[in-house]
Amino acid sequence: MYRVSEAKLISAFNVQENRNQQKLNTKPKNLAHVDHSNDPEICSLEYQPAQIFEVSKTPVKENWFVRNQKIVSNRFLRWSTGAVLIVHFVILVFVQCWTTRAAIYPIMGLTDCFHGWEWIPHQVFTMVYTFLMFILIVTLKNATDAYGIRSELLVICVVNGVISTFFIFYLNMSFVEQIDPDNQLVNLCFINFLTMQYQMIIKPVMVAQGRSNVFRLLTLPSRNKDLTLCIESFDILLNNPALLEQFKMFAAREFSVENIMFYESCLRFRQSAWQSEAAITSEAVNIFDKFIAYESPLTINLTGRTRQAIEDTLGDNVCHVHMFDEAIEEIKDLMFRNTFPRFLQSNRYRHFSWDSPTQV
Repeated sequence: MYRVSEAKLISAFNVQENRNQQKLNTKPKNLAHVDHSNDPEICSLEYQPAQIFEVSKTPVKENWFVRNQKIVSNRFLRWSTGAVLIVHFVILVFVQCWTTRAAIYPIMGLTDCFHGWEWIPHQVFTMVYTFLMFILIVTLKNATDAYGIRSELLVICVVNGVISTFFIFYLNMSFVEQIDPDNQLVNLCFINFLTMQYQMIIKPVMVAQGRSNVFRLLTLPSRNKDLTLCIESFDILLNNPALLEQFKMFAAREFSVENIMFYESCLRFRQSAWQSEAAITSEAVNIFDKFIAYESPLTINLTGRTRQAIEDTLGDNVCHVHMFDEAIEEIKDLMFRNTFPRFLQSNRYRHFSWDSPTQV
């Protein structure tokens, strides 16, 4: 019985595989496939070679990073972070047990809270964490940061470091003790809160509205603003011939130029004044042959439902200028989510103005 069941299973699997292969090989009827590898539009794209780096002659075993690569391993980071936190917790418990001025329970200190040895461990660990966080952010300077998280952490670490340094001076310098801790020193906490408010909320809102800094907060929105990661900015790019050409060349280097070429071809197809239905069908077949058909030279990534709808339209010979509209929206969304953020990350286009196409 086991052998019979196994044979049936293998037979059913082979049948399903043959059906799937037939579906993949099925092509719309009455469609003539044309080789577009020699098209001038494709051949005119210029690919820039990748930068060649000089190969180091130092043996791999003598490399410091290779010999100490366990430092950046997940296990080492977990153990080291856990050890620091345990030491911090033990010192905190010791401080809470042996002092009354900074203790949370059972006695709360009401006067002279900012003086005494109790604040020394707190300030030391604050500076250590700020310093370690600053080093971590610097090591990630080459990482992709499309949402500005690295800059937010850097600003917050600098502010915390300055405030913590001032507290250390306050605990050890007699001339600073003249400052009233109940008024002036407590207000320093609001500097950190305001910094986080600006970096995480106010600044992203200003950038989305085209205001690059806080000094433009009270000014009217200007059309002369930098490209930002928003759909309005992407639409402006698609409608600007100079920017669109640069975006196409960037996509060529990213090996995703077929998306923008399909977008341009569909726009020309939709906006052209066709004289007959035969001309519309011929151009539709040409676009399908170049971008959508299986094994086409510039295959794009469409959903199965959209691809099937286009195939049915061509197979039924009812082509019209809006038959690729759904595919256009899918490719536009794909470029906005994948290629456009990397386009903005490049140094050449980061401060490119909408109203300055001549700078290209």
